Amino acid sequence: ILVPSMSSWVADVAPPDKRGAYMGLYTMAFSFALVLGEVLGHGYAASTSSERRCRSQITAFNTAA
Repeated sequence: ILVPSMSSWVADVAPPDKRGAYMGLYTMAFSFALVLGEVLGHGYAASTSSERRCRSQITAFNTAA
């Protein structure tokens, strides 16, 4: 529900001639956040736990998602 409504809002706010650039930035930011969150989350889990515990936490999280 959030993604279509935010895409609609970005299209409404953007000037007509720059709408494609705004939508591209919106999509890129969303994708970048997903990748960065995974990398930082794994780094945090690895630095605070043993390798075995880290792998089990990531497996449990990915299974739940």
